[in-house]
Amino acid sequence: MSKTKAERLTDELRSCIIEHTYRYRDKLPTEMALVEKYSVSRQTVRKALAALVSEGLLESIQGSGYYVTYNLKNSQKCMRIAVIATYITEYIFPLILNGIERTASENGYSVMITATNNSIASERAILENLMKNPVDGILVEGTKTALPNPNIIYYRKLADSGIPIVFFNGYYASLEHPDIKHVVVDDYNGGRMLVRYLIDHGHEKIGGIFKSDDIQGNLRFSGFIDELMESGVGYSDSSIAWFTTENKYVFLNGINTGSMLKNIMNTCTAIVCFNDEIAYQLTMILDNTPETAVRTIVSFDHHKDIRSTSGIEVLSLGFPKDTMGRTITEKLIRMIDCAGEESETLDWLPLQASC
Repeated sequence: MSKTKAERLTDELRSCIIEHTYRYRDKLPTEMALVEKYSVSRQTVRKALAALVSEGLLESIQGSGYYVTYNLKNSQKCMRIAVIATYITEYIFPLILNGIERTASENGYSVMITATNNSIASERAILENLMKNPVDGILVEGTKTALPNPNIIYYRKLADSGIPIVFFNGYYASLEHPDIKHVVVDDYNGGRMLVRYLIDHGHEKIGGIFKSDDIQGNLRFSGFIDELMESGVGYSDSSIAWFTTENKYVFLNGINTGSMLKNIMNTCTAIVCFNDEIAYQLTMILDNTPETAVRTIVSFDHHKDIRSTSGIEVLSLGFPKDTMGRTITEKLIRMIDCAGEESETLDWLPLQASC
């Protein structure tokens, strides 16, 4: 028996979807455009579209049109998630990983973990490998997220192929794609919160140490500056020190305790640090440097055991480590299952004295 016009149009549109003429989440042409293109009636177009909706290849959004829901990667799940971190064993990532692995396992997924060491070249090699050996989704801590990154093209290609991506901790501001989202803590307001605490406790000379090549450092500094200026305290360029991925260990070892850092320690009664790792090293320097002005150090993450032998107060905002791991994994799994998701910002935990 020969097929009806509606059946033939259904076959044609189905082929276009499966062969990626119309890609995942693309909007189909309007009913009238399809009528003109295929020289059929509007009733025929509606029957074909209804058939594809019933097959799960399209969804109809009232007032908007028809969208492709077919995802080749989703139809051939390997039940594996890639996790790309800057560093695997350092700092807070192992605690985030606990939430990732537990949530992935509860949903039947295995986890493949790699590290970039915050190197753009290493990040590129990992992404090239994922293009040859695809996974169902990717959780990634971006590399040097405050800087232009040539690897953005690889992220777009992976997302275009139907592999959703969720960034955590940082993200590339220029990278926009419906299948790429991010989950971060509120770094900007974190900077404001720390400065507000210091001002409320009588500090007027406040310095800062920030990381320049990751977006977290830029956002924390932005909140730091805005709160100082809006509170009428103001700041001086000489009260700010910056470090990068490449010079961090020189900075942490105190080798460059030169004029800028000495000026901060001698003129500021409080210092905001990029994270607990920096705060810890700063206390080591201060404990071995007599007669500085510093009375309080505040930082981010509440992770490291920081004790000062010189009686300096050390406090830190708590990072929601387990919540981060669980949230990013749940979001990614929903995206793998074709659910619509949005980026998300988590709140810091309360400021606490160092443990």
